[in-house]
Amino acid sequence: MAVGFRSSSNTGNDTDQSQQSPAVPSGATTDDVVVAVLTRWASGLNPAVTPPSGFTHVGSQVTSGDAKLDIYWKRLTGSDAGTYMFSWGTPMWSHVHCFCMTGVKLSGDPIGSNIASWTGTAGTYGTTQLTTSFAPGLIWSGYNDSAGTHTPPTNFTEVIDFDSGVGAYYLPGASGTYSAANASVTSSSNAIAVLIGVEPQPSETPPTVTTQPVTNITGSTAIGNGTVVSDGGSTITERGVCWSTSVNPTTSDSKATSAGTTGAYSVSMTGLSNGILYHARAYAINSLGTSYGADVMFTPYLISVGWLTA
Repeated sequence: MAVGFRSSSNTGNDTDQSQQSPAVPSGATTDDVVVAVLTRWASGLNPAVTPPSGFTHVGSQVTSGDAKLDIYWKRLTGSDAGTYMFSWGTPMWSHVHCFCMTGVKLSGDPIGSNIASWTGTAGTYGTTQLTTSFAPGLIWSGYNDSAGTHTPPTNFTEVIDFDSGVGAYYLPGASGTYSAANASVTSSSNAIAVLIGVEPQPSETPPTVTTQPVTNITGSTAIGNGTVVSDGGSTITERGVCWSTSVNPTTSDSKATSAGTTGAYSVSMTGLSNGILYHARAYAINSLGTSYGADVMFTPYLISVGWLTA
């Protein structure tokens, strides 16, 4: 699954407040992730922030002079409405950017250490860069403490722009190293830029299974063998071996199961008829479906020993 951008919201130009309440981004719904970037400025002040319910602080606070930037995220369990209130008790010049992203991983922290920051004096924002092992959704947020008009980084789509703040996103579609470069603002002031990588929900597929030769064959029993090479990114709910006198047996035919997930396993096949040709296949099931290994053939046999008497 790929990360997508749904919508954004913001509180506009900096105001001297002890709280900011951006609107819930339009269309935000179950399993979306809202990333909020809060920037505050006041000489010598850094009061603790109380975020809205469900929001988690991620990364370390980024500072430039008396400006402080903090990043929060929330995974939605329903369709939020209204506003999100961030509060800190003492008035500071402040604003919030919110980005609503789709297709994000459904459990755990979707951002983690995938944050790069730059601080300095705009005109030109410094380059920020991330390397990810997944195809990220990239969010870039810039702050400057005086009025200006912004140019977003190359390849990024700007969705927020006001005097002291700018926000943009980029969906590269593949893992790799990505830079937010060439962003600028028509002012010279203390500035902060952050690049945030959001992790997608892994793409799930049916399992990958192989069948090994049948062993320990007798006249009525045998051992079937298989290997679950991959669970396809989804929990294995059943694995085993199925058999029949017809080619390519399925789980609707005779079968025996083995507890476990990935790796090799063996099962006991019983009730076989001596001298009959059988077909067997290993199988595994996850939420995406049932997969089978190759068809293998075997014949149960029983050697009878006769006794001669004089």
